[in-house]
Amino acid sequence: MLIVWPYGAGCIWNDILDRDFDAKVERTKTRPLASGQITVFGALVFLLVHLSILVAMVWDSNEVLWRVSLLGIFPLPGIYPLMKRIMYWPNAWLGVAINIGVPIASAALTGQITKSAQCLLFACWSWTVWYDTIYAAQDKRDDITAGVKSSAILFEPYGLKNVLSIFGLAFVGSLVTAGVLNGHGLPFYLAAVGCGGLHLAIQLYHVDLDSPKSCHQAFESNGYMFGFIIWSGFFLDYILSNGGILA
Repeated sequence: MLIVWPYGAGCIWNDILDRDFDAKVERTKTRPLASGQITVFGALVFLLVHLSILVAMVWDSNEVLWRVSLLGIFPLPGIYPLMKRIMYWPNAWLGVAINIGVPIASAALTGQITKSAQCLLFACWSWTVWYDTIYAAQDKRDDITAGVKSSAILFEPYGLKNVLSIFGLAFVGSLVTAGVLNGHGLPFYLAAVGCGGLHLAIQLYHVDLDSPKSCHQAFESNGYMFGFIIWSGFFLDYILSNGGILA
């Protein structure tokens, strides 16, 4: 729950700040705040509920967990929406904010942020840049008109697929390193690394980064397909070795 709730609070805050931008983009103009279905005051109340629950959940925790959790609850998701206004690579910040659950889990289980957790965080960061760049490619034209900065616009002159391949390789390499540091077994490398890497390669080959429909399908497959593949690798390894996910 602690890993999921910061993401929910971050989404509420992001939609509050982005309501005017969202109203100018075809895909997002019907969102509740952008379309006026929900008031800003109502959204702020809902956000306050989320934040209160989050703080209560970590109130009586170890020092490392307390510090990392507060970082994940407030400044990381709080500043992210502003990044889209000042830099063309906002998902570099998002990659840390949305994956803060990795060091949170490590701190909760061990009282520290282990080296394997640090590698896993970098792997997740690379994956976030991957799928969020594909997501941003849906709105390239509208974003330029609305003045929204994105990695899809930043990386396009270099070839989006070329840049995505770099982040895909970074993900696989970091995942392998995390597995070595954590002593994972064959199921992890076959399922999470092998099948996960193959899925990214197939996804990169098939996605049309100039087609909003194709980008949306590829983006969604990162959640219901790729995420499940990686989770399966960890789960199978955990079951067969009777160990833990973080050393």
